Amino acid sequence: MYPSSSSGSARSQVLAGLVALAGSASGQLSTRPAVFPGLDILGPGISSNLPLTTASSVMWATGYIPMYCKYEAGAQGVSPYDIQVFNITYSDCSTPWVFCRHKDSPTSQTDMINQFGRLPVKMRNYVRHVISIPTGGGAHAWSGVGDIMIRGAVTTAQALTVWIHEIAHCIDNHNGPGGTSDFSATSTWLTAFNADTAVPDGYATTSQAENFAQNTVVALYDRLNTLTGGIWGQPYDVWKIQNQFTAVETKLGSQLLPGGTCSRGIYSGVTVSSPVVCAGPLSTACLAAGYPLKKRGNGRAAVEEIEKRAVGVLESRKLTLADVPANRTTAADKAKSYRGPLPKGVDANAPYPLNCANPVLPDFWTY
Repeated sequence: MYPSSSSGSARSQVLAGLVALAGSASGQLSTRPAVFPGLDILGPGISSNLPLTTASSVMWATGYIPMYCKYEAGAQGVSPYDIQVFNITYSDCSTPWVFCRHKDSPTSQTDMINQFGRLPVKMRNYVRHVISIPTGGGAHAWSGVGDIMIRGAVTTAQALTVWIHEIAHCIDNHNGPGGTSDFSATSTWLTAFNADTAVPDGYATTSQAENFAQNTVVALYDRLNTLTGGIWGQPYDVWKIQNQFTAVETKLGSQLLPGGTCSRGIYSGVTVSSPVVCAGPLSTACLAAGYPLKKRGNGRAAVEEIEKRAVGVLESRKLTLADVPANRTTAADKAKSYRGPLPKGVDANAPYPLNCANPVLPDFWTY
């Protein structure tokens, strides 16, 4: 008997099984029927069971900004000088969260504080920064490694389901093997998916990461409404997704319930804040204090890493060369703002998606 040979064979069989399982799941996902017409209808049942958490806020001095917020400001074509940065300390956590809000964002500072504060504190543990910016289109959000972006106004009806969906991506990123990989890519999740016949809504068919996030909304509703039958009290065929939302409930347990206190910084890569930098060369006080204009390592790098891991985690967004900062005037100059060669077949003058299928991100650290 040769244990090493047997062990290697067993590992190969397990790996082959996982590959087959993932292939089967991905093949079915895009054609799965939806149980709900949309998850906004679950919003009232969630918000009525998640009380406001009292909080206090402290504004940062002008000119100082977390590196991640500065990166996102550049990526979205807005000036980092217009980003208001503030610490939010909730009554259930002595360590503040760092929020970044563009001065023209339709989502007010109060709404950001109240909406995020309604989420169970054990879910908030997974978040580092929350940033809100204006947009010319509809409201949407995405998340990176512990960071949540809100573009535009999130309406009262959809607010909590949007926040839960985005925080679910952060949760997903830290609940796979080792706490540094995606739960939505595990055999546990794929087995639950394959045991069901539907997904929560149409958006869940985008990817398993999005499917997990939507099932987290369903799971939270189910746990918060036990006195009225949970999700089973809804007039829809929820039995068609029961293995999926039950897998979420089993994995997260009490994290889906309000109460308790925070445990910040316990998840790999989710620090309390990204490095502090200066908004730009006009931030004289910040520069005089010795802070840099740029610092790599916990802003852009973290975003690139998560984009490579899970399709849809940053949702789907488009960026054109016209969105590069104004100091890039010609097409040639604008092209210089992009790091490395563009992917094969991508027109340098055409919009391209910033998602994991194309993780090339613009470099906004040039002044």
